[in-house]
Amino acid sequence: MVERDSNVVRRIREAQARILAGTPEHIEVGVTSVRGLAKEAGVNLNWLNRQYEQERDAFTEAVRAAAGADLTAREVELTSRIEELEAEVKRLKAQSKERLGRADNWKAAAEHFIREVHVVKLQLAREVGRTEAAFKARNAAKAERDTAVEAMKQAYDELHAYEVEHLPTRTATIHQLRPRDGA
Repeated sequence: MVERDSNVVRRIREAQARILAGTPEHIEVGVTSVRGLAKEAGVNLNWLNRQYEQERDAFTEAVRAAAGADLTAREVELTSRIEELEAEVKRLKAQSKERLGRADNWKAAAEHFIREVHVVKLQLAREVGRTEAAFKARNAAKAERDTAVEAMKQAYDELHAYEVEHLPTRTATIHQLRPRDGA
């Protein structure tokens, strides 16, 4: 028969107790395999299977019994924590969905205002074009008016010169004014 070390047996039983209590030190909580027991106890898996079969089988039976039994305090605590975290995840997903909805609304509003700004810019460009055309027309009308006034002045001067050349000139005689009698 193979010799069994009492220290190894003690470590295996302590590891089994920690695993079943939900407080393992070297493996993740919830690992209930023989491999997990070997790792938690710090023994070689082959040793556990060959030299410490009684402890291995006792662990396997304890796991089967625990599966049908009430939850340990640690399992209840972890289950409660899982439920809290699932509720938090659900709340955060709803919050994220709401924020995405608000973001979509802001995006639509921004796109609307961008379109409005573009329309206003086009209208402003048209008005600037109309204003420039009106100023050009006004300046052209002023230029025509100034040309017409110059032509009128020139025609008046020519008419005056013509009259001076072609019409007989009258000579004015200066009469002396005499005082009246009796004055």
